[in-house]
Amino acid sequence: MNTKAYDRYRIDRNVYNELKWLCRQYNDICREIADCYGISAVNYDSTGAAKGNHISDPVQERSDKAMRLREDIEKIDQALEQTTAEPMRKYIKKAVTEGLPFEYLGNVPCGRRQFYEYRMKFFWNLARLKKG
Repeated sequence: MNTKAYDRYRIDRNVYNELKWLCRQYNDICREIADCYGISAVNYDSTGAAKGNHISDPVQERSDKAMRLREDIEKIDQALEQTTAEPMRKYIKKAVTEGLPFEYLGNVPCGRRQFYEYRMKFFWNLARLKKG
């Protein structure tokens, strides 16, 4: 491991693990966002009327959920953009979202050490975005 890169992009191990597992859920989150928009009717509670003044609105609830999920996806995509240029971006994204090591990514346009430095920089950028 390049110690200069490690010192520059050091992140707390717990924060790193949280971000790593968030990234691994990227494709599932995208599917869940798509599912949120699959409902088209407003449902009321089981009596057909509002209890108190609350009307159950699954469309609004799913929309709110989709917005929360989309924030995570946007932060991951933004961290990718801040990390490197387009040719490398797809390799970093595949590595962090699918958990693939450098050796399984194919024709990566840089060496192994540089690749893992980009990967560390990605998690550092994502940690900053999640904080702010």
